[in-house]
Amino acid sequence: MERKSNLPLVSIIITTFNRINYLKQMLESILIQSYKNVEIIIVDDGSVDNTKNIIREYQLKYKQQIFFFEGKKGPGINRFLAYQKISGEFIVFCDDDDYYTDINFIEKSVNIMYDFQDVSLICFSSDILYVKDNLLETKQLNKKGIFESSEVANNFLTEFQKPNSTFPSFYRRSTFEKNGFTEVKSFNDTNIYLRGILGGKVYYSQKNVGVYRVHSGSIGNSLDSNFIIQVLNEKKILSKYLMTSPQKQEQWLYLQTLNTTDYYADRSSKVEYFTILKWFKLNLSNNYYHRAKKMFIFARIKFLMKKFIKRKNPYIYRCISRNN
Repeated sequence: MERKSNLPLVSIIITTFNRINYLKQMLESILIQSYKNVEIIIVDDGSVDNTKNIIREYQLKYKQQIFFFEGKKGPGINRFLAYQKISGEFIVFCDDDDYYTDINFIEKSVNIMYDFQDVSLICFSSDILYVKDNLLETKQLNKKGIFESSEVANNFLTEFQKPNSTFPSFYRRSTFEKNGFTEVKSFNDTNIYLRGILGGKVYYSQKNVGVYRVHSGSIGNSLDSNFIIQVLNEKKILSKYLMTSPQKQEQWLYLQTLNTTDYYADRSSKVEYFTILKWFKLNLSNNYYHRAKKMFIFARIKFLMKKFIKRKNPYIYRCISRNN
């Protein structure tokens, strides 16, 4: 670290549930970072494995650095609860099943924040580990450089990709709290990114800093309609901060609705159609409602077709999935 004195505190929030071996790997990848002025807040969602005992061992070894408490149901709510306890100038949000491979991730991030005071969010790339196939795939973000907040927000998930999960990103706390921050009820991935984007400029890096695990227990494979409705409601709130006219707000919300519900249709074993369609009806204009309804049903049909292909020919299914 170039700046030796007055190092700012970095708060790292980790949510966990019954995945102690994964959690240990994430913790170790943080503790070996070259930047040492960090606090780690772990929120447990009622684990019944050995999570609590293992964390207590870490707390004894790393006094005044690791904090642990019981949360409520759901990682989004638990991130919010943990956020209320942090003291750091900068923030990182982690899930327990990912881990860092770059020991200089935090140091690089702090230096970038020092060098570019108008940057609110730093996004790094990360590899993807498909646990079932034991396949590690290198993925890079499609952008590199510093971009205006409005440019990234207006084209979020279309022209500008979202990093894998939240762990490869770094937030400036003071700017993260801008633009209706108090309206957030649950810190889900998309909500976190959008709030960070609205706070200031966004720094995109194609440097890979860690590994994002995809496995049967991944949150993205067990989405429910309540989670999706939370995300959609958050995007509706954000639309008023992003766009100056009702027409632009409506268009942006429609495009973001497609991204969210397509993800839901393509990931969940069970989809609650009527819940989603009711939200469309209540929150989109009549024209956008019918378009969104068609796209949502089409996305679900694609999922069911892929599921059929997987059962009949797993090799072709893997090829299709990776190309997508």
